[in-house]
Amino acid sequence: MNRKKKKPKSKPGKKDKKQSEEESVEEEVKESGSDEEQEDNSDKFLSGKIIALCGKLSLPREKVIELIEKNGGKYAKSITKDVTHVVCAKMEDKTQKLQKAKESGKILVTESFLKRAKQ
Repeated sequence: MNRKKKKPKSKPGKKDKKQSEEESVEEEVKESGSDEEQEDNSDKFLSGKIIALCGKLSLPREKVIELIEKNGGKYAKSITKDVTHVVCAKMEDKTQKLQKAKESGKILVTESFLKRAKQ
């Protein structure tokens, strides 16, 4: 008897999923812009951070917002689930915004945190 071994039909396994995910990421990068644009945004100090402001800061809010956006961050008017950092004038303030940030476990920083940002 001469039996031929049947090759198992390939089921989409981990390798196939991983490969398709990598391909879709590559497509997204191509659609969103050149690699240079991607690198340029990723090396910015505040890239990927969503920042809310709390209290009376030493700089005008417009300047701080401009600084955040210039360095790759996004500004949020209020404390939402997406906010990653909250810049506070004084950590001991009793404002509702600061209390909400503390309760929701946001990263609280002072204005000195922004000193590393490019002016």
